[in-house]
Amino acid sequence: MCCLYCTRPLKGRSSKKFCGDSCRSAWHYRQKADRANPVNMVNEQLLQNRRILNRLMPPDAAYSITGRNELLHQGFQFQFHTESHFDDRGLCFHFCYEFCYAPLDEHRFQLIRLPPGRVPGYGET
Repeated sequence: MCCLYCTRPLKGRSSKKFCGDSCRSAWHYRQKADRANPVNMVNEQLLQNRRILNRLMPPDAAYSITGRNELLHQGFQFQFHTESHFDDRGLCFHFCYEFCYAPLDEHRFQLIRLPPGRVPGYGET
């Protein structure tokens, strides 16, 4: 069984639906929000993508590699990101808040956690 909000595996009793109070609150808030509002829908998916990238990154790592299938399995939607940049080689980096991802090939992505103060759109990139 997985948490209805963050999809992490649940531990404890079999009837448990959420991994904690914050996920329960967020799930209920999302249920009451105006789902037809396009801004809310985009923001929700951006936050979901950010949670997935955060989960897939080792806690103190600056970068990691993951597979396309793993991202899709977690619910990642590639069309939602906060910014994109091309490097000198033509490699496209997509940003989702303080995380960045770039395709290494058709099956693998490099994930990067930007250092504080280096978030695109908020100073130096």
